[in-house]
Amino acid sequence: MKRSTLVLAPLAAVLSSLVLAPSPAAAQQTNGFAVNRFEPSERGSDWFTNESLDLRGHVRPALGLVFDYAARPLVIYNADDSVRASVVRNQLTAHAGG
Repeated sequence: MKRSTLVLAPLAAVLSSLVLAPSPAAAQQTNGFAVNRFEPSERGSDWFTNESLDLRGHVRPALGLVFDYAARPLVIYNADDSVRASVVRNQLTAHAGG
């Protein structure tokens, strides 16, 4: 292979990924929202809410089931901050993972 091909091929791949990738602003434009935004940590993590950076390479199989409860997670308020309606009154979600 020519030296110019070895240099230009990776450069072309990087440039095409930048051009073809969607912009962050476009990725944020959605037509809805999630009432439940809780995302538990991966099973087997040393932490409860954060991922652990374990690079030891040991296999640590783990299974888990995490329940998440929310009382009135989606409420419509009046102008005087009184509750007009509870769109979602109670929400129970189970997060299974392995």
